[in-house]
Amino acid sequence: MEERVTHPEILLHEQFIQNLTFLENNINKSRADLPDLLYNFFSQFIRATMGTFNDPFKTMMQKLIYEEQSGTPRQIAAKIIKSIDYIEWPDKLSGRIYLSDIRNQVVFVLWRQHRHMIPAQWTPENITNGTEEQNKTYKDIAHCIGSKILDPKDHERLSSLLVWMHFLKLVCHVKIYLNQNEGETYETSDNYFIFNTFSGGCLHKYNNSGMSNLIWELFLDVWYYDNVG
Repeated sequence: MEERVTHPEILLHEQFIQNLTFLENNINKSRADLPDLLYNFFSQFIRATMGTFNDPFKTMMQKLIYEEQSGTPRQIAAKIIKSIDYIEWPDKLSGRIYLSDIRNQVVFVLWRQHRHMIPAQWTPENITNGTEEQNKTYKDIAHCIGSKILDPKDHERLSSLLVWMHFLKLVCHVKIYLNQNEGETYETSDNYFIFNTFSGGCLHKYNNSGMSNLIWELFLDVWYYDNVG
């Protein structure tokens, strides 16, 4: 059996930063347009980490990189996903999926990608630090009580949404980073979480902040999808 890497999330972050440095060098040397360089960079990165890069995700990346966007990275990512009108998704996922479903996605991804086993026990937080609406939704979907008729495709939708949100936010942060003045240091408040693969970011957040903080971050991605204009 192949030996499990002790801290793959750190290695993945460091590899991404190395590749980002190569991208900066290419931008300085190349005559190609910046959007073309960005699209090529992320096309390769996504294929390397996910194995595929197909529609509708490809269209989302094109809209993000080639069209003007405004808002925070999370707002922009949610708006772009919602703008792909041929995705037959419900307007809201909250109430169709629950915090336990988000937790199950984390458990599955970290085992599949890193053979990292997470204890099954987890209790949602009683106190959260979001807006009044976010806190209410969090509590509403904290537990799935009784028999629910759920669309099995909602679990697939949740899996896709979390991955898409991560990579779209990553592109937004890279664009902000590249527009900095020379010599400035870009801080996202958690660069190891942001500048990483989805699984690497989740593993870092779990190891350093705990499951509750990781679930809150991913819950916010769902909440913004539900509530974006």
